[in-house]
Amino acid sequence: MLNFNGFCAYAKIDEATLAIPEELRNAQLCYDGAIWAAKGCGIPVDKLDEEGNRLLELYIYALAGHYYDNRNFQSSVQSYTGDQYTQRMMTRMRIALESEGWF
Repeated sequence: MLNFNGFCAYAKIDEATLAIPEELRNAQLCYDGAIWAAKGCGIPVDKLDEEGNRLLELYIYALAGHYYDNRNFQSSVQSYTGDQYTQRMMTRMRIALESEGWF
């Protein structure tokens, strides 16, 4: 089931890192941001979370991991390329969820 601890396991964020208040806040921010972004793309996160969809978990965890791993500013070319890649992946996962009849 989709949750913050699942994200931390997926992203390999260990307990020692999470014991640092700033790192815990950063990880939580990235996880919450991924859920917000998914909702912004029309993914019914609340409904899917209740049903325990593994593709949704992967979608959220991968997006949150992307945010967590890329927390710093990048050059505009790198940033644009990364954003385009992320958008393509989000679109693919949304299509896959639609094709499975999740919404």
